[in-house]
Amino acid sequence: MTLKKLGFLIALTSISATSFASSQYASVDPAWDFRASSNDTNSHFSSPSDFGNINPFGTNNQLNGSVNGIDLSITAWSSSLHNNVSSCKDSQGQDLCIQSVELTRYSTGLGVINGDERDDTPNHSVDNNNQDYDMVLLSFSEKVNISNLYTGWNYAYTDADGSNESRTQGGAGASIMAYTGGSITGNLPFSTTDTWESITHQGWNLLDADTTRNGRVRSSGQNLDVLPVTSSGVYSKFWLVGAAHSVLRNAGHITDHIKIAGVDFVKQNTPNIPANAPGILALFGAGVLFLLKRKK
Repeated sequence: MTLKKLGFLIALTSISATSFASSQYASVDPAWDFRASSNDTNSHFSSPSDFGNINPFGTNNQLNGSVNGIDLSITAWSSSLHNNVSSCKDSQGQDLCIQSVELTRYSTGLGVINGDERDDTPNHSVDNNNQDYDMVLLSFSEKVNISNLYTGWNYAYTDADGSNESRTQGGAGASIMAYTGGSITGNLPFSTTDTWESITHQGWNLLDADTTRNGRVRSSGQNLDVLPVTSSGVYSKFWLVGAAHSVLRNAGHITDHIKIAGVDFVKQNTPNIPANAPGILALFGAGVLFLLKRKK
């Protein structure tokens, strides 16, 4: 090898290493991105604003969108219902029953404000503070499999809202449920006496009670945490994604607070081709062309 070629290879290696170091995380976009654009300053849907491929619908805290021929509606729910039904309270008087709550949207992802919370940090996230478990319902027009959850804002809090409040970035867990029962009828998917535990006997399958981050990616100028979903072979039109269903994991009373930036999904009976497959094929084709030119 000539010194000229050796010098070129050393320079190329140096450039590649510098590029890798500057990017830090692989560039990956969620198959369905829920984040609000930088132009959107209204997180509460009182005006249309710029919501990309998902738009506010009416006044019922619902987002609707369509990607690759699949429609999706998104609503927010929490076990924060106040009523006089004894089954809706635990032995400590904590709320158990599910109610429709406010869905919010930020540049880092979807949040939830339930009836016991203020619109502030960390309460406007999808969380399990005060043992009110927030969940986001994803209702697809076709059965899909969700393999990854992305969070654009992810913190495990100790003593949230307390005098000794502290937080750990990337430490929050999430729970994922898929509906695998019969047809859902009526206007609402849950009754006013349903709890997150009771619906597991009504066709809802708890896939993950507390899945946590196993990596990070770079997407649209943000670092996203990737939380894998234990969902091999599970296809459903209805998915619940929210804060981990295990609030008191240790003596520190750690609670989970996330904003849902997006999900990876694939339709049933569709080959599981990576979303970045076109880029991989283009890179492979460029390499083949380079080798052919060298042979000439």
